[in-house]
Amino acid sequence: MPTYFFDLHTPREVVRDLVGSELACETSAREHAAGVALELMQHQEVQTRAWRLDIRDSEGRGVSKLMLVSVDASLAHLPPELRNSVEAMYTNNASLCDAIRTVRRSLRQIKGTMARANHLPYLAES
Repeated sequence: MPTYFFDLHTPREVVRDLVGSELACETSAREHAAGVALELMQHQEVQTRAWRLDIRDSEGRGVSKLMLVSVDASLAHLPPELRNSVEAMYTNNASLCDAIRTVRRSLRQIKGTMARANHLPYLAES
């Protein structure tokens, strides 16, 4: 049975799944991710709507992404067009957070490269 990994992306950090779960297929992996998302959101829907689960296969290839806002039952009362707007807003917010994280990582790498070029010690921040 294939192993799938579920990495959690929050606005502040990425929590990598190092263990994974053996599941029958990609459809099972997506269903599992939805269940995990519901557990993560329990009683804290507003704080977790911008979170995302990225599903990877055993080779590290991306299989699917699930925004937690998409399984948020507390939004069920909204008309479809408003719910779609809310989901789009949280998806865009998550993309912005990813971009900011990438820029910060690049800046740390540049600082390290510049320090080495000047023969200076440099300790990377986490």
